[in-house]
Amino acid sequence: MIARNYTRLVDFYRSENVSDGFGGNTVINLSIGSYWAEVKQIGSNNDTSQGRDVLKNNYSFVIRVNDFIEPYLNNLSIIYNG
Repeated sequence: MIARNYTRLVDFYRSENVSDGFGGNTVINLSIGSYWAEVKQIGSNNDTSQGRDVLKNNYSFVIRVNDFIEPYLNNLSIIYNG
């Protein structure tokens, strides 16, 4: 693991249900933090199975081990390049 490879800043969010004040719940995204990552584009393809062109990009994010992210692995959103 070379620190020079972590050149992109990536934001991590988790979803949580909170009370909306009217007896119901709403979903908000809470920031876990911003971390430096190595981002690799695995591949892209053009999907036409639904009758229209949809460009799909697959990315891989490599970050250092972090105890703040691990409890939320099943409920995680990543924002990269906005």
